[in-house]
Amino acid sequence: MPHQGQGTATESVFQATFDVYWAATAIALTGQPDADCTAVRTVLETAACKRLVEVAQEVRNVRLLEPGTQLRQSLSQDWRDNRGYKNALTVMRQAFIQEHFAMSHKPGSGVNVMNMHKAKGKQFDKVIIFEGWPKRVKGKIVGNPDRIVRGNINSDAMTQVG
Repeated sequence: MPHQGQGTATESVFQATFDVYWAATAIALTGQPDADCTAVRTVLETAACKRLVEVAQEVRNVRLLEPGTQLRQSLSQDWRDNRGYKNALTVMRQAFIQEHFAMSHKPGSGVNVMNMHKAKGKQFDKVIIFEGWPKRVKGKIVGNPDRIVRGNINSDAMTQVG
């Protein structure tokens, strides 16, 4: 905040944030969570603050407002109860927590590509581990320092059936 008698610098992050705040509070919200979110996101996208523009881009990745989702229903209920989104922060937090736990318990389908650390504790029917490309000399494999199981031997001990 500026000292007494001083104005806010027009290039400051605070001024850009205040401008976005005032623009966002001027939006006539409709009670339709997806339309209202889009209107607020548009304000963020056109902000003079680069950080807020980045937030707007990240908000595009949130798919919790699709029709029928718990978040959309809860925000709509909040609007009906309060004629505004008075509990939006709490509703958003609960939706993200529910989505996190729902995603962690959904059975995977298709191909999942992940590193070994991310795969820890998960169970799959089939697992393929890419150990890196082997070194070749004149077309013959001479070594692969990235292998988990040393040696370049295809033996029954290295495979598991069933």
